[in-house]
Amino acid sequence: MRIFLTGATGYVGGAVLDALVRAGHDVTALVRDKGKARLVARRGAHPVVGNLAEPESYKSSAEAQDGYVHTALDRSSGRAPGIEMTALEVMVAAAKRPRTAESIPPASRFIIYTSGAWVLGQSPDPADEQALVNPIALTAWRPAHEQFVLAAATEHLRTIVVRPGVVYGGGTGIVADLFKSASNGLVRVVGDGNNHWPLVYDRDLADLYSRLAASPVASGIYHANDEGDERVNDIVEAIKPYVSVRPDVRYVPIERRDRRWARSPKPWRSTLSCEVHGRARSAGRRRCIRSRETPRGCSKSGGMPTPRSKQRSVPGFEPRTCSVAKPLEIVFLGSRQQIEKRIEAAVERAPQLRDGAVDRVERHARVRPIGERQRRVLHTGQRAFGDQSDAVDERVSSHAEIVQGR
Repeated sequence: MRIFLTGATGYVGGAVLDALVRAGHDVTALVRDKGKARLVARRGAHPVVGNLAEPESYKSSAEAQDGYVHTALDRSSGRAPGIEMTALEVMVAAAKRPRTAESIPPASRFIIYTSGAWVLGQSPDPADEQALVNPIALTAWRPAHEQFVLAAATEHLRTIVVRPGVVYGGGTGIVADLFKSASNGLVRVVGDGNNHWPLVYDRDLADLYSRLAASPVASGIYHANDEGDERVNDIVEAIKPYVSVRPDVRYVPIERRDRRWARSPKPWRSTLSCEVHGRARSAGRRRCIRSRETPRGCSKSGGMPTPRSKQRSVPGFEPRTCSVAKPLEIVFLGSRQQIEKRIEAAVERAPQLRDGAVDRVERHARVRPIGERQRRVLHTGQRAFGDQSDAVDERVSSHAEIVQGR
């Protein structure tokens, strides 16, 4: 299928891009600049340079697509809700526009909108997709956007809202920030730490998007998490074995948090004391499964409901459910592997950088006369390199003689 994707270089959108490409879809990705365009092109997508705030920059590219996946959020201008609504209007209009005669459309087109579990608000009771929303202030505008997308559904247009839990993986996100704080020796926990975060691995979340796009019957709201139902204290305890020095854990009262982070550059910090008990609508089976567990009480830091899920109603989807130690192992190992890759890349580039420096010196020498002092410096460097090269040759010859003597 031909799919138009926003947010392809973001945390969730990047994982979704990889999942869609692996599934064989033809992805057109909206990006801000040419640098990001080269990045998504290397990952198998067709980049379109544009801006969500300027619909004319991408409206033509959104035409003639089979599906639309919106994962972007433009926070830079301070007009995120208005910009997002404009983008949704463009995608809905494009999805409802008749296809050209020469194209072969699928049985139905689709739109997937990315919301979040925080729209459920604070409540002591578990919640499924039928629960009334009570969003926190940070996401107060999202329910209206959800309803706009859902109301656009027609016989030939499937509309889907995905509400991810707390995403981890790839060394990014709230869980990774806890890990980084622990590495620095101090973890600040908002409230008493007994509030629950429904975790979801970024690749599992991306797999859900891919399967929702492919399933002809998927529609409506989906809560996305691994159903592990971990407390923040559990996550912090699982971090400790992975850091060299046991970190100090300090509990910050919610009242202090509100004053201190009112102007935080990371607005999601206001969610740290929220409680989301973790079940979500799973994309794997044909009909919705509603669990009927006993409601869990609120923590002292406030409570949010357990998002119960119908995600298992989507064929083939099975989020990995494991102890909290496994997510932290993924975060830790992922960060370490990224560092190792950067080191390896730097080592591989070292000869190229050296050769480039020599070339620049030679070009400079040809263009401008070299002074006597510069000539001595250059001669000294060449002699040093020559001496090292001779020493290496001698060691290699000596080693070869020893091997031949054996």
